[in-house]
Amino acid sequence: MKKSLSALAAIAVLASAAQAQVVPGGFTPDAVEDYESTGGGRTFLTSLFGGAVGVSPSIDNHASVDAGDWFDFRTSSPIVPTSGRIFGTIYGFDGFTLDFTGMGGVAAFGGWGSDAAVGATTFEFFDMGGSPIGVYSYTLGPGDGTMDRFSFVSSVTIGSVRLSGPETAFDDLAYSKVPAPGAAMVLAGAGLLASRRRRA
Repeated sequence: MKKSLSALAAIAVLASAAQAQVVPGGFTPDAVEDYESTGGGRTFLTSLFGGAVGVSPSIDNHASVDAGDWFDFRTSSPIVPTSGRIFGTIYGFDGFTLDFTGMGGVAAFGGWGSDAAVGATTFEFFDMGGSPIGVYSYTLGPGDGTMDRFSFVSSVTIGSVRLSGPETAFDDLAYSKVPAPGAAMVLAGAGLLASRRRRA
């Protein structure tokens, strides 16, 4: 009986860890999109990372914008790129999807962002088959045009990421095809914490 209970407990921990498929965490990027080669001028983008990652708009689009041409409307401060003179924006209040399936998916995704209006940016993660594997919402930027960093690692391959929010600006988006050292431990730890909280 004790062996059966131990086996069930182990299965419960593994299942709990599997539920925490995408978690906040740092990683070493394999590629960074700094937008400097995207043209600016509020140009709508259909791909990033040199054409390797497709950009799929819904109602709104993803645009390339020059510094000084997009404002944090909470304070009327111009958005400040993390690097260079060009960054990307959600052109409107809906969002866009980054499609990583053409490169076989990624293990981690991050970058910098600033919400231009009141609200939060939502990150929705999907596996290679389009099934949801995680969702997070954050208010990005302190309200003065500067950007906050966001970073996620996943225990399953990320096929696409949908970014939606209040005319959010982005810069230095990054991905990694190889999990950072210790990423598995971070994911397992998140699963254990979730399991303990449920028991409490």
